[in-house]
Amino acid sequence: MELDFYKLHICGNDFILFNFLNKALLSSEQSADIAKRISKRGSGAGSNGVIFLSKDHEKNVRMQHLNYAGNEQMSYDACICTAKFIFDYGLQGSSILTFKTGGLSVSVESIDSRTFRISTGVPFLRPEEKLRINEKLYSYTPVYFTVPGASFFFLNMERGEKKDIADTLNSGITPEESIRTVFTSVYSNEEIEIEPFIKRSVKDMIFAAAVAGTASVTNNYCDNELLVNCKGGKLFFQWKGKGEKVYLTGKPEYVYRGTYYYDEPDT
Repeated sequence: MELDFYKLHICGNDFILFNFLNKALLSSEQSADIAKRISKRGSGAGSNGVIFLSKDHEKNVRMQHLNYAGNEQMSYDACICTAKFIFDYGLQGSSILTFKTGGLSVSVESIDSRTFRISTGVPFLRPEEKLRINEKLYSYTPVYFTVPGASFFFLNMERGEKKDIADTLNSGITPEESIRTVFTSVYSNEEIEIEPFIKRSVKDMIFAAAVAGTASVTNNYCDNELLVNCKGGKLFFQWKGKGEKVYLTGKPEYVYRGTYYYDEPDT
């Protein structure tokens, strides 16, 4: 079976997109198998997730995101990449691009043909917490959206020490219980840099930027609008304050277009 695909990324987090809007979607078993095969860095196209676009019975655009392990998962990064594809192929005539994923209706605003804005929702904030590892005490700011996150500030440490911290907080039995960890450097009241230490299976740069930006504003390190520098690009953070939604603006890009030859496994 030959399947055309597009590879896109946002801030280095990459996805393979299959367009089934005008044809029958594969079975859930086939989709999961393809996601696991094509996502392999050595033998496949390589990605952190796979996007399957289709239409539901009401002709609404539906997006299913499977991580590299073949499990369905909500991803803001996948949503903003999907919005770019929908915009580029003229699938919706409005600047607000709407589609369904995981039982939710997601809206992404197209600022222009390259720039898109998405909301991660209203953050839930808790007081600063502390983590003890090997007799050393670390302070962090918890920020909760759909799942919990944590931002650490002003830490000059080796990668191994950061990994120990992240592994401790990411040790939840389920993805919803793991605390996604972001190390944040404040450059000025208008600019930060982030280094997420998040498991590949749940990697999401927009979520990481939302956690770091919200924590930066909450701690009075930054203004309500700021530039977030990531290793693979930049995002623009906006938040009016407590009780308001957080917005992230970015520029998803195509990496290349290709064809995947899928041989179904023997049963």
